[in-house]
Amino acid sequence: MAQYWIQIPVENAKEVVQRKIDELVALGTLPDYAGYTVSYDENCEVVLDGNWLAINLPYEPSSMYFGTFVVNFDNNFPADILITDGTNETIIQNYLSSPPISGHYPYIMWNFFGADGWDGSQGYFFGYKFTLTAP
Repeated sequence: MAQYWIQIPVENAKEVVQRKIDELVALGTLPDYAGYTVSYDENCEVVLDGNWLAINLPYEPSSMYFGTFVVNFDNNFPADILITDGTNETIIQNYLSSPPISGHYPYIMWNFFGADGWDGSQGYFFGYKFTLTAP
């Protein structure tokens, strides 16, 4: 894999995601993910443009994304970025109350993108898509 567009190698990113899931399970935040393991295949690198995020991304309980969001506008980020256990437990809070300015937001881990108000031109995501496997 080329990995020229993300600053963390895939194996390191996998370890970060596994540690974070294990930590959240231990805290009782993601109890449904107890014992889950993180893996990836040769097609794990993803670039998701704003239109794809706005239209095509459902909640994926067996996947986890890790990488960088790029925001193309200031003052209004009308979407939630959530990691959820099926009960909508928010791990990464939405930016509605504190909108970001244009720029890169690295090291974001998520598996649901709430696209209310997202028009597709407002940004994109690049990083990895990992598979979560139940014990």
